[in-house]
Amino acid sequence: MRVYGYSDARECANASRYLANRSDSMVAPGRALDQRLASLSRRYPGLLVIPTTDRHVEYLSRSAWASANANKMAGCYSSGAALRALDKESLSGWAVHAGISQPRALSAAAIRSEMASLEFPLLLKPRSIHRHRNWLKGRKLFVCKNLRQLERRLDDTRIVADEWTVQELIPGPESEIVVVAAYRNRSGAVHTFSARKLRQYPPGFGSASLLVSHRDAKAADAAAALLQAAEFNGIAGIEFKRDPRDGKLKLIEMNPRPSLWFSSATGCGEYLVHRQLEDFGLIETSKRSGPGRVDRVLWRYGFKDWYSAIFYKFKRVTGLPNPDSTVGRGYRKTWAIWDRRDKAPFFAELMQYARKAIQRVLR
Repeated sequence: MRVYGYSDARECANASRYLANRSDSMVAPGRALDQRLASLSRRYPGLLVIPTTDRHVEYLSRSAWASANANKMAGCYSSGAALRALDKESLSGWAVHAGISQPRALSAAAIRSEMASLEFPLLLKPRSIHRHRNWLKGRKLFVCKNLRQLERRLDDTRIVADEWTVQELIPGPESEIVVVAAYRNRSGAVHTFSARKLRQYPPGFGSASLLVSHRDAKAADAAAALLQAAEFNGIAGIEFKRDPRDGKLKLIEMNPRPSLWFSSATGCGEYLVHRQLEDFGLIETSKRSGPGRVDRVLWRYGFKDWYSAIFYKFKRVTGLPNPDSTVGRGYRKTWAIWDRRDKAPFFAELMQYARKAIQRVLR
């Protein structure tokens, strides 16, 4: 099986020996990518397209090529469900329909009339984060410690109130976050893998940098119910946090695509992308590789988790206790980037960090 990858920025994956187009992988979403995909679909009738960034989710949901080739991707992109999943308001509606608990949230546009009832600290989040990534610079949200901070943020001209949400901060460390990797196939069956975050990058409110495999039936059932309520066919990563005040799992976010931490599922013998390949008839079930499901696996994104580990030795995140990262001791380890069979992405990322460090010094 041949793998082609396209991105509009130099990523460590561009260096992977498994990529068939390493010399032609820098292509931005748009007409040029339409042309590449059209060429590939003529060459490979069994082509399956899987986006791995929010920007590419948006591209597939609106691209002319994708509209004419809906059979070459999961149904969530042609139906618009994936695009709606990126919007916090749509996601909240699905959660209500599925009976899933959520943090209290209000539109930033309507917050002025609710100022007296707010409890701090709280979170100010964009409804669609991928549209604000350039100036957020790696952050997902803002933590507001008091009313003055919130008002100052809302006065920022880059924050259009209709596009932002004010949300309560669920207490407890980030090690109480459970993530579920899920695939809902074309017949409606849902396959899941669950894990528990131990640390994130950036610390407190970011993507997983350290997590452990963790069977959580309640989280898996909630994820399946959410996908059913959304009529979402495809791969998704769904995040919950257990609220110590009532013991309930609260829905945090949903990504309508694979995320980097999905490789922890592979480390446990659960191959969700292979599930999709089976569903599309591109591989036989008996040929799906892997030793079968195993547990007690610790997944780490080395460079970023080292930063977060050092951060927590000297600091803490506003409003949250430090996470418990001792859970995974003695577990079998797997890594986000490092692979003995494919070392180039590791060194490519190392060079990226070195380049960024030099640029900062020269500013």
